[in-house]
Amino acid sequence: MNPTIEKLATLTIAPAAPPKAPTIKYDLMSLFQRDGRPDAVLSITDAKKIAPETTYMIYGKGMDDALAIEKLVPQFAYGSVLLIFDFPAEEYAAFDARVRKHDFCAWDKFGDDQDGRAWVKSHYDGGTFATHLTYLLEMVKRTTGPVLELGAGEGSTPALHLAVEDRLLVTIDNNEEWLKRYEGLASKTHVLECLPDPAASEWLSKKWSVVFIDHSPGESRGWAIEKVRPNSEFLVVHDTEELGYGIEDLLSSFKYRKDFKYARPWTTIVSDTKEIGDVVAGVAPSVAKEYEEPANVQDRP
Repeated sequence: MNPTIEKLATLTIAPAAPPKAPTIKYDLMSLFQRDGRPDAVLSITDAKKIAPETTYMIYGKGMDDALAIEKLVPQFAYGSVLLIFDFPAEEYAAFDARVRKHDFCAWDKFGDDQDGRAWVKSHYDGGTFATHLTYLLEMVKRTTGPVLELGAGEGSTPALHLAVEDRLLVTIDNNEEWLKRYEGLASKTHVLECLPDPAASEWLSKKWSVVFIDHSPGESRGWAIEKVRPNSEFLVVHDTEELGYGIEDLLSSFKYRKDFKYARPWTTIVSDTKEIGDVVAGVAPSVAKEYEEPANVQDRP
């Protein structure tokens, strides 16, 4: 036997190591900036003065930066985001409890493996479905004409029914079973309509003082906004922190716009004809007690 071959025959060849899985690391700065949409992004070393009406994303690294950020926490506006990299796990619970006193909620939306800890300033009273109601009712109060509601719900339909009094209110939804919940509210001045896509309704071509946009399918919200835009004084749009609906550029094209970030989901009011003015931020009022909710009805699917 060839000596080289004989030597090779005695060698033990270890199996090749399996290739390592790629390490996926989120670019949290970009992700939180995209979804938080702050007015300004600053490192803690650059945060010399905090403007009270500005939403910030403030970032830092380690516990020293976290403590420096904590000193500024009472000054931040709603919608602001804290992002701290390399946060020591043993300090998390105590830090979280302290910032929660200032309405900062943990925002670990990209999973437990994200390489930073984040908090967003957002009021939370146990529910998120009616975060628009304060602003919607205020715009109804400021106007005198008809109101269009795209997307029925406990956070809007009963309250609007009472608020409009003898004005026309049209409620359109794509879920027949859900809409039946409000059959007792139907009248000559409160019209209920069911369509697969509320944006396709002929009602959108009429004149409206207030239009509320909160319907499914969400992908047609932009179409609905474009259709009612020429005929409406004010549009109140819910879920505007959600970029998946593709309406951000459309909302920004209105002459007047105001975003309300007091609680997530956000609400945005837009108009091409009238200034929006001051709308008081606060916890949305409860649905009027005069409306008796049907028994044993589950939340909307």
